[in-house]
Amino acid sequence: MTKRKLIEVALPLEEINRQSAREKSIRHGHPSTLHLWWARRPLATARAVLVDGATESIVRHVAERLRRNDIVQVQHSPTSIGIALANHLRAKWNAGRVSVGELWEYHLRYPYLARLRDKAVLTDAVEAVMNDMAWDAHGFALASGYDDATGDFLGLRIPAEDQPPAITDQTLLVAPALARAQRDRERGEQRPASTSGASTTAAGGDPAPKVATPIVPAIQNVNYTARVDLKPADDLASQVKSIVEEVLVHLQRADPDSFEIRIKIDASRRGGFDTSVARTVKENGSTLGFKGQGFTGE
Repeated sequence: MTKRKLIEVALPLEEINRQSAREKSIRHGHPSTLHLWWARRPLATARAVLVDGATESIVRHVAERLRRNDIVQVQHSPTSIGIALANHLRAKWNAGRVSVGELWEYHLRYPYLARLRDKAVLTDAVEAVMNDMAWDAHGFALASGYDDATGDFLGLRIPAEDQPPAITDQTLLVAPALARAQRDRERGEQRPASTSGASTTAAGGDPAPKVATPIVPAIQNVNYTARVDLKPADDLASQVKSIVEEVLVHLQRADPDSFEIRIKIDASRRGGFDTSVARTVKENGSTLGFKGQGFTGE
């Protein structure tokens, strides 16, 4: 059965007539005003006939052209995913993990990410990282989940070492540094504890068993201090936002025993600040809980 064309069943005549009349009344800024056209036809009518008279071949032609130009990708790579995470999705990747489901939503939402034909292209690229020998340069490891209590990844899979898992929306892409650190820690826990001291002889002449001396690892990363000077001439809101997102949020989520943030403000103006500015600053400072604030003279 021959498929009927749009022009045969649903040609929008009223809209075409309206646009054609509008074009005919244009006296400036239209190609038809450049010189006299002896048999000019309204462009709106011509375009409608061309498009409505076409079949699905136009769709196929456009899709093929997009595929040839790599605008819609039918293949993706783990390296491309890693570069996108490090550049375009850095704020999210700073947490060290992102799920496949979240990553697919980002591809659908953000135009600066690669346009993939479908979700299978993404999942195939994620799975392919398990055969990538250079995954720790621009890649990632995989995990089935994350334990908030311990900070460990569940079902951690290291490329070129472990078997690839089944890729689902819940599968986590793990930053190489975190994956390596956890694997090294797991291997250290599996090593037998070292023994020390000379063996003694028990009653009966039999040597007494050696007692393993537990190794108490030194606690790392106990305290964190930092100081940063903002650039007053630049976008202050953007600078503060970056500090919060890139540093403070990670410390806050780590459930610290103590967490103090102090902001010191020093501002001066040779001619003195305007009275309205001083009043606004003091009122807003009081509302925000500023302590020891105030303006002074010379």
